[in-house]
Amino acid sequence: TVGGNLTVSGTTITVDHATAQTVDLGDNDKIRLGDDNDLQIYHSGTNSFIDDVGTGNLQIRASSQIKLQKYTGENMFVGIADGAASMYYDNSQKIATTATGVTVTGTVVADALTVSGEAALNGNVSATGSFAIKLDSNDDQGNRNFSVRNHDGSQDFFTIYEGGDAYLYDDSGNAKFFWDASFEGVGIGTTTMSRKLN
Repeated sequence: TVGGNLTVSGTTITVDHATAQTVDLGDNDKIRLGDDNDLQIYHSGTNSFIDDVGTGNLQIRASSQIKLQKYTGENMFVGIADGAASMYYDNSQKIATTATGVTVTGTVVADALTVSGEAALNGNVSATGSFAIKLDSNDDQGNRNFSVRNHDGSQDFFTIYEGGDAYLYDDSGNAKFFWDASFEGVGIGTTTMSRKLN
């Protein structure tokens, strides 16, 4: 029993492991580590804190897995060394990193979405309320257009170009239906316009 300060001059403190040992600290009593008390662990009476108050980073490391869990053991976050990092909602995995990207289970709600590569849609695309679906892209010449193509991208089925010109193609990739936006005419089987309907 120590009534004042305890100063240890040795480099190691050994605790008898024959029985379970505890360190009991009151509210706002802190475990402070580092020459400048950089790392502090304490309970305020309401919340529990791990404070990194120094200039470096707070790094939590493990050789296998890092888990953030509810006190009952339900997962909130799991990070696997050299593997996936997953986030959970009510112990149900919703977001997981993979070797090729990210897998999301459920619905993604976003204010905006930018895709810098290819996007594959395996379901319906819809807009509700006052929102609209807006798609645009740049071709090799820097022109903004939108195209619907076959699975490998080698053939267009439908294209709208910047300015409004629109093309429908046959199964050989030939334009068979053409809307000329500036001329305001339609070409069937031709893209050369001399009348409003060719």
